[in-house]
Amino acid sequence: MKTYTKGAALLLVAIMLMTFVAPVANAKSGGIPPGQLKKMTGIPPGQLKKIGFLDVDDTIEWARLAIDRMYARGIFTGYPGDIFKPKNNVTHLEAIIMSLRVMGWEEEAKRTKINDNVKKINLGWNDAYYYVALAVEKGLIKPEELKGFNPNTPAKRYEVARYIVRALDMEDEAKKHMKEKLPFKDASAIPKDAVGYVYVILDLELMKGDNNNKFKPQEPITRAEMAVMLNRLDGSFEPEEKNQLVGTIKDIDLDDLTITVQNSFGTKTYDLLEKTPVYVDGKYRSLDDLKVGDKIELVLDEDKYVVFIQLIEKTDRITTTAKGLVVDVNSSKKSVTLFTYGKSQEGFVGTLKVSNIEGRHYELETERGRYVLIGDTDDLEDYENEKIVVLGKTSGDVSIYMRGPLIDVKDFYPVKSKYTTTFYIDGNTKITVDGERAGLLNITEGDYAEIKAEDDLATVIKAVTPEEPKKTIISAQGLVAQISKRTISVVTYIKDSNEGFVGTLRENDIGGLHYELETNQGTFVLKGNIKGLDNYVGEELVVKGELKDEISIFMRGYFIDVDKYYLLRNRDYVTFDVDDSTKIIVDGVKAKLSEIEAGDFAQIRADEDNFAKEIKVNSCEDRIREWERERKTTRDGKIKGKVVSINLGTQWQLTIRNDDGQFTLIIDKDVKLEGLKSLKHVKRGMELELSIKDGKIIEIEVDD
Repeated sequence: MKTYTKGAALLLVAIMLMTFVAPVANAKSGGIPPGQLKKMTGIPPGQLKKIGFLDVDDTIEWARLAIDRMYARGIFTGYPGDIFKPKNNVTHLEAIIMSLRVMGWEEEAKRTKINDNVKKINLGWNDAYYYVALAVEKGLIKPEELKGFNPNTPAKRYEVARYIVRALDMEDEAKKHMKEKLPFKDASAIPKDAVGYVYVILDLELMKGDNNNKFKPQEPITRAEMAVMLNRLDGSFEPEEKNQLVGTIKDIDLDDLTITVQNSFGTKTYDLLEKTPVYVDGKYRSLDDLKVGDKIELVLDEDKYVVFIQLIEKTDRITTTAKGLVVDVNSSKKSVTLFTYGKSQEGFVGTLKVSNIEGRHYELETERGRYVLIGDTDDLEDYENEKIVVLGKTSGDVSIYMRGPLIDVKDFYPVKSKYTTTFYIDGNTKITVDGERAGLLNITEGDYAEIKAEDDLATVIKAVTPEEPKKTIISAQGLVAQISKRTISVVTYIKDSNEGFVGTLRENDIGGLHYELETNQGTFVLKGNIKGLDNYVGEELVVKGELKDEISIFMRGYFIDVDKYYLLRNRDYVTFDVDDSTKIIVDGVKAKLSEIEAGDFAQIRADEDNFAKEIKVNSCEDRIREWERERKTTRDGKIKGKVVSINLGTQWQLTIRNDDGQFTLIIDKDVKLEGLKSLKHVKRGMELELSIKDGKIIEIEVDD
């Protein structure tokens, strides 16, 4: 980097881009010593302040350091709402004001006489006339250049170079090089009378060409590009006060948000902002990336808060290598945690669950599915619903619960800090999964990983995905839970066609508060073991129980006498693939997959890849019809008994009970009533005598 007059350079940095005010803090410390504000208010000082522009992020990584540093030094304040507008162009007026101020002529502007030629220029604000007049007087703009001068149009790159070179009092140097052959493909696009200015600006390394070896002299310069240029300019000199803000970190407290720095002037502690920008190797980082012993440059705001840090020289890092199972991937903290105790590759990571389906047993709920635990499972009850690491292998046996592969447990550990190590990643961390380039989100709990790191910052992560165990279910039977175009899923813990129903739980107030199961075959009223059902209203349930030989007193369908009930979840059923070659039989008749309904009972013969070769189905509707046929009925004659229930829905039905059993009969639409005004007056427990013809009640008489 070339150097030049320090006074001129300092002035240029201090006043460029028409920014007048340093960043304003949201709260001041009021002279409170660093680190003490939190003790008095309970809030770290860095959380009371803000910093940076909202529209400056990693999308303009190439200019981010320069913009943040210029903001921190009070050079930029941006637009209202903390917006920088990095893609906006710099105008001619802004460029000449920068150049005037670089020479220290700010105070002379108001004393400058405005001549007629300047008055003819259309400027947006009155003070601008003084700046333009002064620029003419000082020679930054030649009188002949005023003709056609438009202050509000974007300044081209070669024009910005001319303003800055003239501001630096280096025009004589530029004139010496007007005939230079500049090494750009588009050098011919640079006006002949501007070649020397471009030569000087290149020599000062304030501007550069692009990757295609083009200077693009006729293109405007953006605010982001200007920020980069100013940052280069600022790096070309070392003002005395800056030396005091370069030093070695002696301590950094991320709880109290303070940093202690030592240099030749002594040791001093400064308050940090919660999101003070930190740059390492020119890239945006965080306070976590700083270590005691690092050499840094600080920038302070007017309240002496650290608003910018640049790492100049790293202290020696401790290089480590760790191997183990991944037990946590945190995208917000950008971290990976390994179970490093034992370094076992044959393990599984998940949450321990206890299931009572078909007998109490343990299951491991992982990112890749659910496993049933067998083997050494003693003492697991202490870790229910906790994340654990299970060491062992999958068993080739079939899970008796049909809820996933078996893991033959050899040992297990809770996921605790004493068994784990956490590493952080940044943009330089090289990550591969199964040998292919990947990102943090491609790593999954349960992967086996090898991590190389400097301290706790991972430099290389090599993760390996465990081989998925093949499902070995050959056949299964159970209640049909779901059907799609090419799959069928069954709940395997319902073993008998007459004991299970699947549907949506509803709550009903008709005739008194009660629960109903809404199924594809109709609505059923639930009785028996219904405690706790209020937690599952609106959810899909599997109800284990039998139909009762009586009509619901709520006249909403038959009763199901509930034995058990389960929330229907994907992990609770087994899914088989189906295609046109699958043999499907429903109620003894050849059928299609679309004729099967949830709630039917299916027996499935499948291969080792879970492809269904044959499906035999006993439909729920057929089971209900068969059950209804088996109920006691009479065709003709008379019968006496007490009313159990009456249903006046689509089909009128009456159920009575006597010493011979319980009878449910259809009521004829033209039924005669004796001792009753209407069927609505029939009550539970009432003694009736019924006249039956062709299986229908044709007369009802109250038995006195």
